[in-house]
Amino acid sequence: MTYIRKTQYITINENGMFVGGKPATHYRGKKIYWDDDDRDVQTYFSAYIQGHNIAELHVLTSETRGKYAEPGNPSPKHGPNAWCRVKFDDGHVGSWVFNF
Repeated sequence: MTYIRKTQYITINENGMFVGGKPATHYRGKKIYWDDDDRDVQTYFSAYIQGHNIAELHVLTSETRGKYAEPGNPSPKHGPNAWCRVKFDDGHVGSWVFNF
């Protein structure tokens, strides 16, 4: 599996959004938002993701394409494809899963 540095993905947790451990509102030059209606990412995380033994959500854009909802090995090189993974309360980090 390719190592992907914290500076190459967004981390969303109960304390906010971060890139490389620093608070962030933008990622790779673009504003971070949930979808086209510009809902608050932090509110969505707290309401729908946190509480399922999930401490963090990681989001990465990559040149690597995958199969929807299947785990894979994305490249850390920026591209048009979105990948996500979770970090659980016990510290375990799940696999990267292709989103779109």
